[in-house]
Amino acid sequence: MVTGQKKEALAKKLYDQVCSGAPLTPDMPFPKTWPEAHDERSKSHRMRRFKTLGIDPDKEQDKVVASYRNNFKFFDAACAIFIAMDKTLTPWSVFDCGAFVHGFLLAAHAEGLGACPQAMPTGYPDAIRAELGIADNLSIILCISLGYPDLGIPLNQYRSLRRDISEYIRWFGF
Repeated sequence: MVTGQKKEALAKKLYDQVCSGAPLTPDMPFPKTWPEAHDERSKSHRMRRFKTLGIDPDKEQDKVVASYRNNFKFFDAACAIFIAMDKTLTPWSVFDCGAFVHGFLLAAHAEGLGACPQAMPTGYPDAIRAELGIADNLSIILCISLGYPDLGIPLNQYRSLRRDISEYIRWFGF
């Protein structure tokens, strides 16, 4: 977990890299393509989120870019948490990390905190390692921005749509 001046220094480093056009080189590669259904939901979510922010992505590309870049400043949250796992572990260990993150997010919410899992800041793992002294044998796989939410910000009122549970759960023998 990083906060205060150290978090601000890291945010500046990450923000400067993304603004310079430095390529993202995450330890855990981002998907190159998405399944069609997921891609459609993602596009719909993006458009609804921009509408909530009052951004017209067809006319205000500068605001779209600024919104994207805000990921690298942890959305101005008080803390940033990085989840890492040993590089010798197999992809199966991501399930363990996911279980931990899920429990952490629920616990944070129960304490009145806002927590936002983020992939984008992990796109510059070398900068994160250098700033935080994280060993080279660890893959940086997720960032969580954490703080008390400002409920007056329109985006904090936004709720993404969810698929109906019947679309992905099948019950047998009940």
